[in-house]
Amino acid sequence: MAILSHKSDSTQSELEHNECPRGHGTDVDNLQSLGYKEELRRNRSMFTLLFQSLAVAAIPYGFGSTLISAIYGGGWVVVCILDECIAISLGELAAKYPTSAGPYYWSHQIADPRYKTILSFITGWTWLIGNWTITLSVNFGFASLLAATVNIYEPNYEWQPWKLGHEDITLSGWGGFSFFIGILPPAYTFSALGMITSMAEECGDVTIKLPRALSLAVPVGFVAGLFFIIPLCATLPDLADVLNAPLGQAIPYVFLRVLGSPGSAIALTTLILVITVFCSISITVAASRTTWAFARDNAIPGARLWSKVNEKHDTPIWALTLTTLVQMLLSLIYLGSSSAFNAFT
Repeated sequence: MAILSHKSDSTQSELEHNECPRGHGTDVDNLQSLGYKEELRRNRSMFTLLFQSLAVAAIPYGFGSTLISAIYGGGWVVVCILDECIAISLGELAAKYPTSAGPYYWSHQIADPRYKTILSFITGWTWLIGNWTITLSVNFGFASLLAATVNIYEPNYEWQPWKLGHEDITLSGWGGFSFFIGILPPAYTFSALGMITSMAEECGDVTIKLPRALSLAVPVGFVAGLFFIIPLCATLPDLADVLNAPLGQAIPYVFLRVLGSPGSAIALTTLILVITVFCSISITVAASRTTWAFARDNAIPGARLWSKVNEKHDTPIWALTLTTLVQMLLSLIYLGSSSAFNAFT
């Protein structure tokens, strides 16, 4: 991989031990010390990053869309505690190396010099593919939730696979897995937490604001999640019925059973759909920045195109286009095998 190959000779010597000094110099100087030039507009505050993190988490959607697996166990508190440890660690690295390149740049700096290039290459592609697939998971889940909403008024409508309507649920027969299955919804909710690091080059005073946003996202999300989870658990209908909810989407079905009115169920489901739209936008933006950063290091075929930044909007339009195209192509797998699709989303 041609990682860091574009850096000038004047900064190359710094890259062997570089780190962004907190409280010294400007964001532009800090970025240049890491070997990159300023290309994006820094118009995001700490609260912008925090709310983008919460939008990516989209707790009512993230937890609710996988509610069926949560019925087999619990784990909101446990996962939030563990995720906060991860968030603090990511914040420390993001403060030290504030670049949109994120984890693959970090691995290049802290790994053994003998293996740092190959480890950075592996980390970069793993991180990029993970960004694409988790974004696809959110967008595809939104389509499934929207389809399940239709069943509120048309409960007898039979969905065909090509309409994104088949749900293949495969669960372990061993009860010992119930705890691990139960922590999947909260784990899924915060699984994209680290993606916010790709916004580093669009935030002023990034060495302070980005770590704060990361460390606050989990506790704020935890408290906000309780306002959704506790009422939901207190009003759940018969579990056997919930497990048979259309399309594996329990939330529309639960709202219908609890409220008893299709109109009321549609109203509440619409709120979650709106939250999901913001989640979809936020996570797609973050994934596009990861794509752009990786292309900037000449690590993707066609990097010259994907690394271009639109001068009018200061936005990597082509990286956003690639991110969207990859999701569209990967979603076609669902038409052939829903099990294969669910395996990586």
